This record gives sequence, structure tokens and C-alpha cells, in this order.
Amino acid sequence: GDNVVLQSTMKSLPIVLVLLLQVGTALILRGKLVPRDKAPRWIASYHTDTQHQFNCGGTLIAPRIIHTAGHCLRKATRDNHFVITLNDFLSDTEEKTEIKVTGSDWWLRTRKHSITDKTDDYGLIFLDEPVSICDENDYGTLLAPIIVDSSIFPNETALLQPSVSMACTVTGWGLNEHGRYDAPLRSARARKMYTVRGMIIVLNYDNNARACNGDSGSPLVCRIRNIPVLMGNVAGGVAINNEAVENEKEDWKKCDLRRDVYSFITRQMPMLEQEIRQRGMWEEFVGTQKRCVRYYMARNGNKWIH
Repeated sequence: GDNVVLQSTMKSLPIVLVLLLQVGTALILRGKLVPRDKAPRWIASYHTDTQHQFNCGGTLIAPRIIHTAGHCLRKATRDNHFVITLNDFLSDTEEKTEIKVTGSDWWLRTRKHSITDKTDDYGLIFLDEPVSICDENDYGTLLAPIIVDSSIFPNETALLQPSVSMACTVTGWGLNEHGRYDAPLRSARARKMYTVRGMIIVLNYDNNARACNGDSGSPLVCRIRNIPVLMGNVAGGVAINNEAVENEKEDWKKCDLRRDVYSFITRQMPMLEQEIRQRGMWEEFVGTQKRCVRYYMARNGNKWIH
């Protein structure tokens, strides 16, 4: 079978979270430096209390929901806390803007993957207290299936598929070309990509950039009418030449031998909806998505569609 793994704490795991607004712990390989005042404020970063170092990225999609990669949560136990940082532009400097919230519930879906299959690798962390989203602080991103299903962008089913005509960018803190995890935040624009079996595979980026170790869970966000729309999360890489990958000694160089793979948000939606509904957060979630569209369109000077 597919060896699917489903896990949920449902109030069993204490999680300490610090959400990231202007974050940086490590870099997209050969990515572009994100100016402090341009840092996407929906991005989250976290690690466990026993690691004391950067682990994975994620995305704030609702006041009480973080979206990330499932394999990032797989080793969590009752004894662990996750620590996520909000408003922390430099990872090695404690800043007054940092915000901490707690969570005690998480859910993940993963399955045993091959070198050519990285589907079904996503998860959610649920916060005990809500975080402001799509307000004056510019939090929030949208999920493509939600904005289409809600008829916010009528008759634009093409939005369910990322394309090179969209400005699609991955942002994160994985290993850089020097093999280090450094601040601040970096990003890379995808230039050629396609979808297959619930995966988005990016063939190349500007400046030959790559996602790398530490970027798991980080978002692929496409701009549609200048509104940020979440299309997928970093799930890993598909080897171009598996033998070459295995023979390479340095982790960051291995990333150059892979094609980046994202778990496609459209494939995830049925399971995400089920878990969010189970926790009584669905109406809040959909309402947040609609509010975010109004917020961004007002900021952009565009007429609200409804």
C-alpha cells in the first residue's frame, strides 16, 4: 500500500509556538535576499525545544492554523514543544517584536516516499490563541481551492494550477551555498514547473536557486491579481541522478542534484477541510480567507469582486 501515516494530538501535545513575520534562520540556496520591509508576513518557522535550532518552515493560513510539511511533525512526542518565532527578522538576535503563542493540537499526513514520489506530505498545527491575520500587520495568505470554490474569483479554475505566467515564489531558510543556516530570509522565483500526481515539480528558478535542507514546509506562493495564494509546501526533492546524490558528501550540493517537489494544496484540501471542521474552525477559516481577499484588494486599489 501507500503506507499513509495519519497522526493527531487533539489536545495531547503541548506546543509552544512563535509565529514568524519577518523571519530568517537560513537561506534558500542561491536565493534572493528579501528586504526587511518586504518580508512575507504569513511565513512561520519552528523547531522543537530539544533541538534549539531551526527545523522547518510553515504558513499562517488562519488565526489559529499553521500549514506545514507532515514529515516535520512526524517525530513530535508528548515531551516536545515546538518553538516558532513571529516578527523575528534575524534568527541570531532576540528582538522586541517577537510574539509567542501556545498550541496543544497538531495533525499530519505523510506516507513512505520513493525518490520519484513526494505526494501527501502536509500537516497542520492548531494554536490555542488566535493571531491577527489580514489586518494592518499584513498577515495572511490564501489557499487556491478556497478562493475558487468560494467564487471569489469566478470562472477562474486555472487558479488551481500554478503556471509560469504567475509570479510564484518559494521563501525559506534552508541551507545556503556555503552549507550554513544563516539569517536573513531569502526567496526564489520559480520559472518552470508542472503538476503530476498531486505534486508540483519545479524544474528551475531564477539564478539557478534551489530549496534545500531546512526549507521543508515552506510555502510556494503565487501572486494572482497581486494577492498571495498558497499553492503548495516544500516536501523534498526528486533526484535527477540518484547515484550522484548518494555519492555527494555535502548536503547543500546534494540539493543541486534534485528537482524541488511541493505537496500540491489542491490535493490536500479534502483532508485539510476534514481536520479543520473536526475542530470547529471551518467557518472561521473560510471567513478569514474571504476577509484576506478584501484586505489585499483594498490595499491594491482594486475593486472588490462582490
